[in-house]
Amino acid sequence: MAFVESVMPRWWKVSEGPQMRVENNTLSQIAKSQRVKNVVSGTCGGISLVAVGHPFDTIKVKLQTQCSRTPLYTGAVDCMRQTMKMEGFNGLYKGISSPLVGQMFNNACLFMTYDEIRTAMMARNGGSPLSTGQTFVAGGLTGAVVALVESPSDLFKSKMQLQASANTATSVQYTSTFDCVRHITQKFGIRGWYQGFW
Repeated sequence: MAFVESVMPRWWKVSEGPQMRVENNTLSQIAKSQRVKNVVSGTCGGISLVAVGHPFDTIKVKLQTQCSRTPLYTGAVDCMRQTMKMEGFNGLYKGISSPLVGQMFNNACLFMTYDEIRTAMMARNGGSPLSTGQTFVAGGLTGAVVALVESPSDLFKSKMQLQASANTATSVQYTSTFDCVRHITQKFGIRGWYQGFW
């Protein structure tokens, strides 16, 4: 009963009375409302995450992949300075389309998947909260599902971040994130989306 009360909208909760009778269709509506809330919350969280974190991720990737013998950057600040000098402010957001869409789906999938798994496991427990071990299992299963969504978007993002800008002597391989997706799909098929996943 505590679990049912926790997912009910405030206007449906009953504070008095010895028993609370809830019809099956009402429970279905509650579950549907919870799924919508998970998707919306995850999507908004994903947009916020990418908007704030993508420039730092771009700098991280550039520092991680530069040649150790002849480094292009002396540190994070120098990397940011040179990137903005060569590519402008937009250079910090190179390849943002993939993680933006990816994180929207990723977070929405994460929120909804975990809630569904948690709810199913609680039902097997008779409505009791999950133990630490069960929570660990629920999180692990959720991570496995989310990885299928996150891996392709991370691949496309990294490809766009690492390719040379139009201001350098090296030609640009991809004109946009969607062009990157098209090239990889044509060359490797859908399996190419999961390079480094297996």
